[in-house]
Amino acid sequence: MVITDRVKNKKFTEYMDVKLYTAKIEYEAIAFINCFFSERFGKLYRADAPDIQDENGEWGIEVVKVVSENDGRLEGETARYLRAIKENNKLEQQKYAQKIERDGGTVIGGMVMMAVRSDADEKSIFQNSMQRKLDKLPQYKNKGFKSMSLYMFYESPITFGTPRDRQEWLAAAQDNYVDKYDIAIVVYQDDASWRISFYDFNSDEISDLKISDEIVNYIGKLGRMTAEGEVKQDDPEWL
Repeated sequence: MVITDRVKNKKFTEYMDVKLYTAKIEYEAIAFINCFFSERFGKLYRADAPDIQDENGEWGIEVVKVVSENDGRLEGETARYLRAIKENNKLEQQKYAQKIERDGGTVIGGMVMMAVRSDADEKSIFQNSMQRKLDKLPQYKNKGFKSMSLYMFYESPITFGTPRDRQEWLAAAQDNYVDKYDIAIVVYQDDASWRISFYDFNSDEISDLKISDEIVNYIGKLGRMTAEGEVKQDDPEWL
């Protein structure tokens, strides 16, 4: 990944099309992996089944946003609520504010507050998010991928557990499956910064690194610009 002025200085004036959000997260995944673990994975591309692949067809990476079903609904409702505020559509604001509060959120002065989680909630969310992607592994093994990894993006600040705890949660989530992920990479926030964790389930290797605000902001812009087609995967930013 190369930092360029056209991405660094990019200013967005409109909300992103929600249909492109998955693509944005997948491009961000490639950028974070390239930034911190490029020597392990080599050149990566966004593809389909699995979501990210290396140029030799040996590494496959699935991407999942770590979120509960209820939080997924809240995020969609919050996006529509904020759009209604921008468009000054009072009827839509009221409609989505009611939906947000029905699903456990709170609307105060145009701001949305999510429900407080417990440590059991956080563990369950991580494990369920991984298990949503485990059923696909046999088909990837049949395609010839030698190693499969799972990239997990957790947008809400983590308030419970350590990197070792989360490694154990994810290892346990795979217990009853024949085909398992070899590696998990988790991008998350703690109470002070963004961080990236690397878990190798075969060697029991764990690393947990801080991500600078500059890199987080740059990768967020690069992911969106690539999802929207302004940047291509063979442009200098991706070299």
